[in-house]
Amino acid sequence: MRLRGAAAVAALGGGCYGLSVCSARRREIRADATVPALSAALPTVANFGFAVVEDVVPRAMLERSKDTDAFRSMPTTAATGSTDLWRLSALGRFHRVRFDVEDADAFQEMEALWRPLVDEFFARAGTEDAVYRSELQLLTATPFISDDQMWHSDNQARGITIIVPLCDFTAENGATQLLPGTHELRSSWPLLLRDGARVATPRQGSIVVYDARTYHRGLGNSTNASRPALVFRYDREESPPPGVGVVASLAHASAAKLLHTSMAVVLATREAVRALSESYRT
Repeated sequence: MRLRGAAAVAALGGGCYGLSVCSARRREIRADATVPALSAALPTVANFGFAVVEDVVPRAMLERSKDTDAFRSMPTTAATGSTDLWRLSALGRFHRVRFDVEDADAFQEMEALWRPLVDEFFARAGTEDAVYRSELQLLTATPFISDDQMWHSDNQARGITIIVPLCDFTAENGATQLLPGTHELRSSWPLLLRDGARVATPRQGSIVVYDARTYHRGLGNSTNASRPALVFRYDREESPPPGVGVVASLAHASAAKLLHTSMAVVLATREAVRALSESYRT
């Protein structure tokens, strides 16, 4: 009896460890979710729920964004607590949404680059509702110690979010992880089963564009440098974010975590079976 109990505990522990290992893997997005121009972005967003668009923001604009009081005031360690200007979403992940006029102007200068894309995104939905920028935020994941965010979506209604990296994003420095296809959950299974969760790793000058309904999270930063970025969100005035209350937000976070873990196990199992088959053939 005692042996059986020990075996059950060992199996449970092994299962939990296996789940943890599987879900901690950081696979980068596939090449087919990266496009060379803004004009090619929306079909990719419609398919995956997101796209990386290469070489959108000129270096001069990026440098002006970094030459701001807000950028210079970013916390540099996880030990820094939340302040009036910098709020925490997870350990070491700081967000700022209030800026003085000069800093806001420096950030907003780049909006003209993608405004046609934003307008077309909402026009394709056939809506005549007024569209507004629902949020402009500067965020950072501090070095060495920062935690993964909870899975979430920016809005339960159709909207669009744009991330502007202020350094090169990598799978290790706190880049954004997304669940492909979850902007249209009913038809998301083929992509989820093929890809699982994927990490967007654009370099400076490129941007990440995603449908606000797509499940995503910022990852922890395990490198020795901060990972700053700007985030622009656009929504319809008739459906401001997040579109649900606290309880529903937690339910969505749990659903997204379950999807992520399940797909991670499926992909890991598939890879193990493939490796085993190849070893038999050789």
